[in-house]
Amino acid sequence: MGYFQELTLSLVLITMISCLGALQYGYNFWILYSSVLVEEELNQGDLHVSSRHTDPKILLLELTIAIFPTGGILGSLIFAFLVDRFGRKRTMLLNDILSVLCAILLRWFKMINSFSLSFITRFAAGICTGIFSTSVPMYLGEIAPVNLRGTIIEVCLFFMSLGIAVAQAVSLPEFLGNEQGSPVLFGLTGIGALFQLVLLLFLPESPRYLLIQKKQEREAKEVLKKLRGSHYTEDEIEELYQEDQYEQQEKGMRVHRMLCSSRQSWPLRCSIILTVGQQLSGIKAAYYYRDGVLKSMGIGDENVSRLILGATCLLMMTHIAVICGIDAWGRRILLLCGFGICSISCILLTMTLEIETPISWLPYLSTVLVLILTGAHILGPGSVPIVLTTELFLQSSRSSAYAIVGSVHWFCSCIVTLGFHHIQSYIGPYSFLIFFPFNSVALFYSLMVVPETKRKTFLSIRKLLEMLPSKSLGNKQEANEEAVQESITPSGGRRESRDRKGSLQRDGRSESLQCDGRRQSLRSDGRRESVPRDGRRMSVQRGRMQ
Repeated sequence: MGYFQELTLSLVLITMISCLGALQYGYNFWILYSSVLVEEELNQGDLHVSSRHTDPKILLLELTIAIFPTGGILGSLIFAFLVDRFGRKRTMLLNDILSVLCAILLRWFKMINSFSLSFITRFAAGICTGIFSTSVPMYLGEIAPVNLRGTIIEVCLFFMSLGIAVAQAVSLPEFLGNEQGSPVLFGLTGIGALFQLVLLLFLPESPRYLLIQKKQEREAKEVLKKLRGSHYTEDEIEELYQEDQYEQQEKGMRVHRMLCSSRQSWPLRCSIILTVGQQLSGIKAAYYYRDGVLKSMGIGDENVSRLILGATCLLMMTHIAVICGIDAWGRRILLLCGFGICSISCILLTMTLEIETPISWLPYLSTVLVLILTGAHILGPGSVPIVLTTELFLQSSRSSAYAIVGSVHWFCSCIVTLGFHHIQSYIGPYSFLIFFPFNSVALFYSLMVVPETKRKTFLSIRKLLEMLPSKSLGNKQEANEEAVQESITPSGGRRESRDRKGSLQRDGRSESLQCDGRRQSLRSDGRRESVPRDGRRMSVQRGRMQ
């Protein structure tokens, strides 16, 4: 794990400050999207519904739950416009301001006991969460070095789980999970947003955004020097110029253009399939049955919340394992292990929950299987799709890709959360079997189609994707080896690449082209000269025209 040497103090601090947005995401997700807390709030609010009127109460509960992900869909869609117009940093600043306002309104509406007024505020909080869920990982992916891109993005997901754990802890009855403390509980997220709002003022803008989209080379170099420290080289600036030249057809790529673009269809389809598989892995069913399984263990209702908090803290260890291993093991192996274990767990949970005979140790086995399914979800389906969404797209089209994939994420989450309650009421524990085919399809797709992207530049990944359709699915490794090789041929005193996909700078400066495993240069007399290997790049020095 020598690539961890590329971590600098500036990069660590910027990552931690940015991930405060993910912390708010996790907190809001549990407080505003948890069916248990929403149901308790309904009973305390001004819209009292008698328990005898089951259907109206269920309808109100479902509408209250659905309004939050609906805001998440809208937040994901407007995110693309915001980050391209105002930049990554300013978008997070604007979102923190809106988050502080939402926290103040939520607390005030709870103080006056007006659940109906807080309904719209939940929608606004969903918009904030939708923007946080896309802006933070994209910003981190753009500032991270190539060898640590997956690790840095995974830190964002760890902070999201930390936010859920914090929400579960403060919502315990002995803390803020009571009628007196609920106004503070709903307004607490504003403190984190205000804290991040101040710290974001000192954070730099994404260097890729500055150079490729704003053409500010000097500012981009200054940011890269700050991020990389002693590891800074001009090679990264040259790679940004190559990407800028290569993606000329993708400038101004909006959502509607991306949906109709044949060039973007493959990476977009890949991201959407993995995101749908993420939401249909069975994680919602595991959360639904978790409370009932824990209660069946005979530990008492008052201890169930504490055990759920303990399970969340335990599962955060899985996030740490992914952080340490995603850039070492690769993305595909995590997807394969995650979807495979989820598939098996769905079958085993159906069997253990269906058995009606009173076996004393069976609830413990079901609890272990729920934890295994949840851990497997974190290992692959819950972690890797967001990393691949960052890596499969170039700079000008990445924001629109995030907007589409983020909308699919929130839509599927809403449908599964609302629909599972009705499905479970008809087929009971057999509802786990519904998720088995989705896990199987995602597993097969990851095995046969999804490429490995670890430690590759964005440009080399794009060239790899463009070659994949011409290769058979069983020859992905060969395509991976050949994807980025360039042929350099002298021509009348000029040197230029004959690869139709290669990008070339024609301003008289040294040119830089991606290569897989070799580095070569051409002398001005046309002869080939060996240069020490660096494993990724190939430089060509153009001779001066006589």
